[in-house]
Amino acid sequence: MNIRTAYPKGTVIRSRDGELKGKTTGSFKQCRLEGCGGVLIGVRWPHDGKLTWPCSKSMKHKRLG
Repeated sequence: MNIRTAYPKGTVIRSRDGELKGKTTGSFKQCRLEGCGGVLIGVRWPHDGKLTWPCSKSMKHKRLG
């Protein structure tokens, strides 16, 4: 799966507890943890305006369809 096409700008991301919904910003960074190989995905949270960078390797992916 190509992370950059799987999470285009505006994709809805749920918080860890599933209560909050943020949206991807379209920005990506390489994860800096040694040996990870994941991609950090920029997510903006509308409830407080904060920008976070969850790693694609630590996210749960829900299949659509």
